[in-house]
Amino acid sequence: MSEETTPHDEISMVRVRAVVMTRDDSSGGWVPLAGGGISMVGIYKRVAQDEPTSTLFRIYGERLRDSLVMLECLLAHDVVYNRVSPTFHHWQIHQKRFGLTFLSPSDAQTFDGALRKALEDLEQGARLLARGQSEKEPAEELLNRNGSSSESLASTLAVQRRDDFWQRFGLPGEGLHGSYFNTQPTDSYSTYHTLYPNDTPQQAVVGTQPVRSSSKRYDVESGEHLRCVYCREVFVRGENGRGRCQDAPDPMRTVIRRASCMWCAESVLYHCMSDSEGDYSEPCSCDAAEAGCCLRWLALSGLALLAPCMCCYPPLMMCHRCGERCGCCGARHKAIS
Repeated sequence: MSEETTPHDEISMVRVRAVVMTRDDSSGGWVPLAGGGISMVGIYKRVAQDEPTSTLFRIYGERLRDSLVMLECLLAHDVVYNRVSPTFHHWQIHQKRFGLTFLSPSDAQTFDGALRKALEDLEQGARLLARGQSEKEPAEELLNRNGSSSESLASTLAVQRRDDFWQRFGLPGEGLHGSYFNTQPTDSYSTYHTLYPNDTPQQAVVGTQPVRSSSKRYDVESGEHLRCVYCREVFVRGENGRGRCQDAPDPMRTVIRRASCMWCAESVLYHCMSDSEGDYSEPCSCDAAEAGCCLRWLALSGLALLAPCMCCYPPLMMCHRCGERCGCCGARHKAIS
């Protein structure tokens, strides 16, 4: 895309081959769009030159045989993304549904990883925009109300940034004035003076500096609330142990599913026992209240005769879940950077 025709530049994050699917309300399932066919689907990052903070992500798919545009939508931070099977994913944005059937699980994982990165960038951009607006409003109010000089405003904002720095580490700002800053109670944070003037010896100045390692250790041990990239849930950094996130990539769970050929059971359940949304129950679920529980176990028993290694899945998963409860197995939350 040339700069002469548009003020935006697009960067390709990922490009995979897939079949674009659409929702068929009459049959209650997903069918290929416009007769099917393999399309080249990609996620593109668009950054405005005049406003770098305005970043958009576009999902675009074009059929290979006739260059027909099969899929085009803008990614939103509130997207509902469903990974129904290793090769079929669908999502919903503002009451609109989109689906993709990938040619291989590796293509699906590549697309899913790029989508997570795009959602992470959208979340970070929203926080930066909100932070910029919150910092801009107090400055404008000070200028309009008092009409103070630029030096007074700069000193006021400097003290505010200083207090924000200590609050970020969970330390009270008032208790630190005697150690680093000397502020009079009647000056209303208009000016501040440091404790080490020009004639202060160098050793005294070095002795008053905060220890970097202790501050970093306090930040790690603090109860800061963060949002996970994978499950989008809020978690506390100090309590992020193994087994906390069920949506994060877990190498041990992947090894168990591949070694026990559980992908075969998932394929049968998806094609034969999925609901109108394409979702299906956990293969080894024992909840009798679920529809088709007996039929599901009957199908699994028949598959176990063809693939005896499937019988190893329940005991291996029980050991894995015990390890998650003990905190020695499972995946952790990953904070949005």
